[in-house]
Amino acid sequence: MGFSAPGSPGVAGWGPPAGRQVWINSPQEMPKVWLDTLSAGSNRPARTGTLAVHHINVPGGRNALSLFTPTYSTTLRLPGEAIYLTAEPEPGRPGVYRVSDIHRRGSLRIPPHGLVVALHGNARSYARVFQRGTLLRPRWSLPADWTDHAVTGGLLAGPRLLEGGKIEVTAKAERLDALKSRDRVALAVKADGEAILVWAHKNTPGNLSFDELAHLLAKMGAEDAIALDGGKSRAIFAQAGEALADERYFEGGRPVANALVLAIKPAAHS
Repeated sequence: MGFSAPGSPGVAGWGPPAGRQVWINSPQEMPKVWLDTLSAGSNRPARTGTLAVHHINVPGGRNALSLFTPTYSTTLRLPGEAIYLTAEPEPGRPGVYRVSDIHRRGSLRIPPHGLVVALHGNARSYARVFQRGTLLRPRWSLPADWTDHAVTGGLLAGPRLLEGGKIEVTAKAERLDALKSRDRVALAVKADGEAILVWAHKNTPGNLSFDELAHLLAKMGAEDAIALDGGKSRAIFAQAGEALADERYFEGGRPVANALVLAIKPAAHS
């Protein structure tokens, strides 16, 4: 299931493993993540405050309050003028963490089962809320159409390329039309529900536009499509790590915090 909304980032999402349909739509709302502070000294700690989370496992953000988990990396280096807090899991309280240390420079280790709260710019004013020993609980809310379609995961993506079998490139509305690349990655779906994952590369000089990618997917029979990350973020591997493309395509790449993994499920034997 994928999403793209003009003027806002798109999201590629999916439902339970048993589901076989891919849904591409333009959401009016996006998922929201919150960070609660809790009272200490009780078997059932009460919520004492709530702050909005801007990013999860995404570096930077001028005034962002971000969360980092062990899936991002083992260590983090603090940017200038930032405050980072490490939080360890609270024993006997699933989903609850306790602030263990406060960092203002250098680097830190992300707790193996914990998280890091990053305060940038104006968000540093919240440092007074996060003292050592403060209990934290991250939580999230999903839009109604996500729950109606049993969406359980999502990936920031965009722009939209096809809608209802028609070319519908939202790159200009999403201010992504200036992105230049000879490589484009996209997720699409046919009318019968078959999903298409494409990495298109232009061998001739010049850039591969989102419009060209949309027309290519339309010729492949796609009804709806959305572009995924390209540039230095794109990389495709197959056969347990063997590079699918020529090694020169990986020059200048960089580590990424998440990825799409496609696995072939062996057929059941009678």
